[in-house]
Amino acid sequence: MACLTQMHFARQGTITTQMRRVAEREGLPVELVRDEVARGRLIIPANVNHLAKRLDPMAIGKVAGVKTSTRSAARSSRPRPCPSARCRSIRP
Repeated sequence: MACLTQMHFARQGTITTQMRRVAEREGLPVELVRDEVARGRLIIPANVNHLAKRLDPMAIGKVAGVKTSTRSAARSSRPRPCPSARCRSIRP
């Protein structure tokens, strides 16, 4: 199976139409978009099945307008205390 990810193309130095569209939307140089995708600091969720239905590619990352926070995800993944008395008696 051929690798068709944006990161794969970016690491080869190839600028895809999705990278061009993201650069246009974000007002960034297309080379910066390619380099950031290659480094893993910019993500273009561009599923080929969705693109066939005319999905407009966008970017998520440090230089993009859309950013994520890993701290909020880490907080929500902490184990919660067990409210049950039975659980408390089992724990050491």
